[in-house]
Amino acid sequence: MMVVLIPFIVASINPNSGESAAKITSDGALAAESIAAAMDQLWQDVLGNSGGLYAAIANLGVLFAIGTLLIWAVQWAKTLLEDGTGSSFSEIIWPLVVVVLLANDGGLLATCTLQVRGIINQANQTVLQSTSSSVRLEEAYRQIVQEIGAEDACC
Repeated sequence: MMVVLIPFIVASINPNSGESAAKITSDGALAAESIAAAMDQLWQDVLGNSGGLYAAIANLGVLFAIGTLLIWAVQWAKTLLEDGTGSSFSEIIWPLVVVVLLANDGGLLATCTLQVRGIINQANQTVLQSTSSSVRLEEAYRQIVQEIGAEDACC
């Protein structure tokens, strides 16, 4: 008899907790979607074709990358002249990647950044929707337990 009453007691403590949790998670998903939509224009303004600040930062980055390439070339030539063997070309990979990403006012980097932002937003929405579904399932389970507890208490 005690085992049958435990679900009834638990369900009667706060019967609306599942509903409020489901509402919170669904409202959270809607809020996240609204914020992402509101920030879309800002991201386009900063990273898009008209993004003067981003283009200026990209141009500064290209300047540093070219400077790094020049320093590497001088050191490589010095090593080649001294011992006849050049250093490994693996040292040059990252400066070349930076130059490629920052070329054309950082267009490739801006596109990659917007793509990663879209992936993160999609993952966020998926997590929030699955959490909301899980909370709704828990709410349905509590409701069934409450009904079974009520039926057992009556009979």
